Amino acid sequence: MATCSEVNSLLSLQSYQDLVQRLEPVIMELERQGNVLVICHQAVMRCLLAYFLDKSAGQITTSVCTY
Repeated sequence: MATCSEVNSLLSLQSYQDLVQRLEPVIMELERQGNVLVICHQAVMRCLLAYFLDKSAGQITTSVCTY
């Protein structure tokens, strides 16, 4: 049986996958732009950084955004 920590981790990964899907149009638009300033929630920033820095889903849920 999964522990609470494992369940929370799996739910967190699922939430990030959902967020990445919702961010896809934004990511495509950001790729077409030059320099941009992004002001967003930390979860959104993690997803954007993971995409542009080529990180895995597991790495983005544990990373701390200090950028």
